[in-house]
Amino acid sequence: MEAIYRLKPSELNEDFIKLVRKLFKNKEVEITITSASGSKGKEEFMQAVEDVRLRKNIISFSPDDFKKFSEKLVAR
Repeated sequence: MEAIYRLKPSELNEDFIKLVRKLFKNKEVEITITSASGSKGKEEFMQAVEDVRLRKNIISFSPDDFKKFSEKLVAR
Protein backbone atom coordinates (compact mmCIF):
# COMPACT_ATOMS: atom_id res chain seq x y z
CA MET A 1 0.00 0.00 0.00
CA GLU A 2 1.18 3.51 -0.72
CA ALA A 3 -0.26 6.76 0.59
CA ILE A 4 0.72 10.37 0.04
CA TYR A 5 -0.37 12.99 2.53
CA ARG A 6 0.03 16.72 2.01
CA LEU A 7 -0.40 18.67 5.20
CA LYS A 8 0.92 21.52 7.26
CA PRO A 9 3.45 20.88 10.05
CA SER A 10 0.82 22.01 12.55
CA GLU A 11 -1.34 19.09 11.39
CA LEU A 12 1.29 16.52 12.37
CA ASN A 13 -0.18 15.25 15.59
CA GLU A 14 -0.99 12.08 17.48
CA ASP A 15 -4.13 11.52 15.36
CA PHE A 16 -2.00 11.41 12.21
CA ILE A 17 0.33 8.84 13.78
CA LYS A 18 -2.68 6.76 14.86
CA LEU A 19 -4.02 6.88 11.30
CA VAL A 20 -0.70 5.66 9.87
CA ARG A 21 -0.58 2.85 12.43
CA LYS A 22 -4.15 1.82 11.60
CA LEU A 23 -3.63 1.87 7.83
CA PHE A 24 -0.34 -0.02 7.81
CA LYS A 25 -0.94 -2.21 10.89
CA ASN A 26 2.16 -4.34 11.49
CA LYS A 27 3.90 -3.53 8.20
CA GLU A 28 7.16 -1.64 8.13
CA VAL A 29 6.75 1.87 6.72
CA GLU A 30 9.14 4.35 5.18
CA ILE A 31 8.49 8.02 5.84
CA THR A 32 10.00 10.71 3.61
CA ILE A 33 9.35 14.35 4.34
CA THR A 34 9.77 16.96 1.62
CA SER A 35 8.64 20.51 1.22
CA ALA A 36 5.68 20.78 -1.16
CA SER A 37 6.70 22.49 -4.37
CA GLY A 38 3.53 24.55 -4.63
CA SER A 39 2.67 25.55 -8.16
CA LYS A 40 6.16 25.01 -9.61
CA GLY A 41 5.33 21.47 -10.69
CA LYS A 42 2.13 22.62 -12.35
CA GLU A 43 3.97 25.43 -14.15
CA GLU A 44 6.59 23.01 -15.48
CA PHE A 45 3.86 20.64 -16.63
CA MET A 46 1.92 23.39 -18.39
CA GLN A 47 5.12 24.55 -20.11
CA ALA A 48 5.77 20.99 -21.29
CA VAL A 49 2.22 20.80 -22.68
CA GLU A 50 2.76 24.08 -24.52
CA ASP A 51 6.11 22.85 -25.89
CA VAL A 52 4.41 19.77 -27.30
CA ARG A 53 1.67 21.91 -28.83
CA LEU A 54 4.32 24.10 -30.48
CA ARG A 55 6.48 21.07 -31.32
CA LYS A 56 9.50 22.58 -29.56
CA ASN A 57 11.98 21.04 -27.09
CA ILE A 58 10.83 17.59 -28.18
CA ILE A 59 13.19 14.64 -28.07
CA SER A 60 12.29 11.70 -30.27
CA PHE A 61 13.99 8.46 -31.23
CA SER A 62 13.29 5.24 -33.06
CA PRO A 63 12.12 2.07 -31.33
CA ASP A 64 15.59 0.59 -31.91
CA ASP A 65 17.24 3.60 -30.28
CA PHE A 66 14.88 3.24 -27.32
CA LYS A 67 15.69 -0.45 -26.97
CA LYS A 68 19.45 0.21 -27.04
CA PHE A 69 19.11 3.02 -24.50
CA SER A 70 16.95 0.98 -22.15
CA GLU A 71 19.36 -1.97 -22.35
CA LYS A 72 22.20 0.37 -21.33
CA LEU A 73 20.17 1.54 -18.33
CA VAL A 74 19.39 -2.01 -17.22
CA ALA A 75 23.05 -3.02 -17.55
CA ARG A 76 24.14 -0.38 -15.00
